[in-house]
Amino acid sequence: MAIEGRSWVVCVSGMLRAGDWAHLSADEFPLGEAMSQKLVWQDGGSMIVNPKGEVVAGPLVGEEGILYADVDPQMAIEERQVLDSSGHYSRNDVLHLEIHR
Repeated sequence: MAIEGRSWVVCVSGMLRAGDWAHLSADEFPLGEAMSQKLVWQDGGSMIVNPKGEVVAGPLVGEEGILYADVDPQMAIEERQVLDSSGHYSRNDVLHLEIHR
């Protein structure tokens, strides 16, 4: 997504483990028992990616934490100058416009 949009991406992924709903009764969380068969449902993966597609912080997998990164807005502006958003539209073998009047 960072490369395609030439933008900074902050990906926030939560953690969900069987113990997270252990304090709830079956009435409060009817799926709790069935879901407890799998110990980890979501194991994180939060990260920060720059417009070039480079991971600058993270990923945080299997642990909770806070990610920090110095975000340079100028990098996104520079990368957007490289992006050829209309390049594939100018290929005659891919797109052909024909008008019948």
